[in-house]
Amino acid sequence: MSTLKVLVVDDSVGDFRLINISLEQAMGDEVSLDHALSVDAAAQMIRETDYDVIVHDLFLPPWGPEAITATYKIAPSTPIIAISGQSSPDLHRIAVANGAKLFCSKSDLGGGNIGSILAQVVPAFTNPASDANC
Repeated sequence: MSTLKVLVVDDSVGDFRLINISLEQAMGDEVSLDHALSVDAAAQMIRETDYDVIVHDLFLPPWGPEAITATYKIAPSTPIIAISGQSSPDLHRIAVANGAKLFCSKSDLGGGNIGSILAQVVPAFTNPASDANC
């Protein structure tokens, strides 16, 4: 795989910036990153670009977890990593029940871990730098 195409769906510009920094540190030029602030914006971007993975806020207003379901229906073959500022087994179950392949706390995405996390859901992508799990 040449460049990994990632769509981040999150209403927080600050969280997007942190994800962007983490991806740049972990992967450099091997990643192309887009940002959608809403499900509607994500739908438009998905129609225009074939993403390898979607990183999606689990509690995107006003939808809540149903935002994952809506995005999954638009791109059923694209793996979704649900993220939240909170972490618990219940949130993992909610994320997976709504169509996510994986759930991670936003704090798990830093420190170079994000490359390994992406490799868990994108089979063609490997990042041997870390073996992080959510």
